[in-house]
Amino acid sequence: MKPLAPFVCRLPSRRILRVRGTDAHEFLQGIFTNDLHELHPNGSMYGCFLYFTGRVLCDAHLYQCKQLHERQASILVDVHESSVAELLDHLTEMKMRKKVHIDDVGKELVVLAALEETSAAPPTGADAQRSSNVGSSSDARVSSVTSSSSKTLEERHTECFADPRNNALFPQSPSPYCKPASDSEDAAATFVTGPPPTSSLPPATDSVATPLNWFLRRCVVPATWAPPLSSVDPYTTLLYSRGIGEGPGVFKNKSLPFEGNLDFLKGVSFHKGCYLGQELTHRTHVMLVTRKRTVPLHFGPASGGPPAVSTTTDDGAVATTRPVEIGEPLYSASKEKIGVVTGVCGQVGVGLLRLRYVDKATHTVPGLQLKNGTPVQTHLPDWWPLKEVRRLLKNNA
Repeated sequence: MKPLAPFVCRLPSRRILRVRGTDAHEFLQGIFTNDLHELHPNGSMYGCFLYFTGRVLCDAHLYQCKQLHERQASILVDVHESSVAELLDHLTEMKMRKKVHIDDVGKELVVLAALEETSAAPPTGADAQRSSNVGSSSDARVSSVTSSSSKTLEERHTECFADPRNNALFPQSPSPYCKPASDSEDAAATFVTGPPPTSSLPPATDSVATPLNWFLRRCVVPATWAPPLSSVDPYTTLLYSRGIGEGPGVFKNKSLPFEGNLDFLKGVSFHKGCYLGQELTHRTHVMLVTRKRTVPLHFGPASGGPPAVSTTTDDGAVATTRPVEIGEPLYSASKEKIGVVTGVCGQVGVGLLRLRYVDKATHTVPGLQLKNGTPVQTHLPDWWPLKEVRRLLKNNA
């Protein structure tokens, strides 16, 4: 895998809903899995909306704007475009007598993702404790990732928020994929003009990893100011390589929040009290009955290889090749179906895997493969709490 390099890309699959009014926090508190009491101006949090049954309707990012809209505080709901219609109906149904206004502003506002390299030292002591809450707006590093370019953007009424999953994306210890990006332009400076061309990105290198601090922002900008559409592969690859998926591919209508690791991403509050769908979520948490979870996938041998899947004709001759497809089954070494591919981006992806096939010593699945025998590498992400991993593997033995 190539080393990290700053990028900025527009996320065309994301849509923005605006919830404003005096009851906005109270309204969302009763139907969202995370605790809205932890959401403050310029803050962000991750979680999901549930059906009455406790199954996932959709996952979403919430942002509280610093600016007032029509003299009212507003919360932006960042959701996959395919879930907008159903979520709007759901919010309208649950609104009842709450003093809130719900607007689809997807044509007015767009979402950007920006990866930045920071010079701030990792938080320690009390700061580290505060920043350990991946899913809330309390990330202590937010204030240290400002630049002259981003300040200029804020003057243009662009609002930038910390991605609530930063602590899962970038562990404090050096990663073999976190290598210095030399002579790269400041990521935030390209918001208006678009991301730098591929030729300006630093090449892959085999040099020794250098401890760097990376930070992923999600920015909401007016559609008229947004950069042109470009590849979202850097963003998707970053998420998938860390075992993080989002959208309907991972959170299907009948899935549980924990199957997408929402609990490990601090996207579920277990202390906020009652909310829609809370009963099943709480019972699953207490009993640790989650049998399948989303894990990172690498298609091809461990030493690297093409991400394509070979196909053969009836006489055994190799025909054409095709990329790995979403929905393809994953098989164990004994050809038993143990999972499914839920996201693909080149040679990496994510998949829903049965935990009882994970080796307790190595946290890998030896012999994992596609139907035609193409090897697939996987491991349990290092940001999963080790204590919870041991309990999960014990309960799924």
